[in-house]
Amino acid sequence: TTPQSVLRGLGWIGRKMINKFVWGRWADLEGVEEQDLAKIAAYLHTISVLPPSGELASNSILRFGAYARHPLGDRFRAGEVKVPTSFIYGERDWMSPDTARDLIRESPKT
Repeated sequence: TTPQSVLRGLGWIGRKMINKFVWGRWADLEGVEEQDLAKIAAYLHTISVLPPSGELASNSILRFGAYARHPLGDRFRAGEVKVPTSFIYGERDWMSPDTARDLIRESPKT
């Protein structure tokens, strides 16, 4: 089950949920007009209720809550990853760099 499949099943209620999300998230931003919010809501709803595609790939690698099904840290520690690897994070990233820091600290220095 994905968030998009839930929206598909909800029909018009799903559209109302998207509207509430969009207005609640962006209505207070300066310079954002009501017509812009309506277009964003229509776009998000449309791409969410179309037949599944990328959401199926995400669902195969992520568990509920966007947690990895096979975490990279566990795979490194088990010796499954045998290639040079760089960890690159943004200034504000949705993933925590803590595991990467731990792996770097734990790795043998060459």
